[in-house]
Amino acid sequence: MNATEFAEALVLCAPSINELKQKELTLSECEDIRKSFIPLLKSNAARSDLNPIADLAESYDVNKIEIGMVRFNDLKKVNGKLVFGKVEADPLMINLETGEIEVEESGASGHIIFHCAIDAASFLAAMITAASFLGQCLWNPELSCDKDAAQSAASKCIVLAGGERYSTFYYTLLGAL
Repeated sequence: MNATEFAEALVLCAPSINELKQKELTLSECEDIRKSFIPLLKSNAARSDLNPIADLAESYDVNKIEIGMVRFNDLKKVNGKLVFGKVEADPLMINLETGEIEVEESGASGHIIFHCAIDAASFLAAMITAASFLGQCLWNPELSCDKDAAQSAASKCIVLAGGERYSTFYYTLLGAL
């Protein structure tokens, strides 16, 4: 999946204002939640040939994208890795040697707590499936408590991410443990 496909698909995962209002949220709260699903194209967008995540961060304002415990940020190169977000407080990064997406424990350089995807394109594809499920959970209380549905969504993410090596991350992200 490339950056444009991700941005377009993420918008489709956003719950409507009416769906969110059913949760007794204010209009401002509803709009803030929707903004986390709508990456805005930068006016000075520069396309990247590095990979789809670098292209996403260079072409779109990613700072409001939040999918469960995953938050996207601007790019930052650190110790041979390209940091592009956080999973809770821990850096989410591309290992530039392998191309794999990893979460490194904050303050413990080199200690990988999650392997997330075989590459950037696979990560973005898996995250759309996660966003779709989590977006539906925002307004559907039965779905948010349905472990079978969470496990089914996680299984789809795992396949898209590249296989079982990435299962712990998606089971955790979707509350399927």
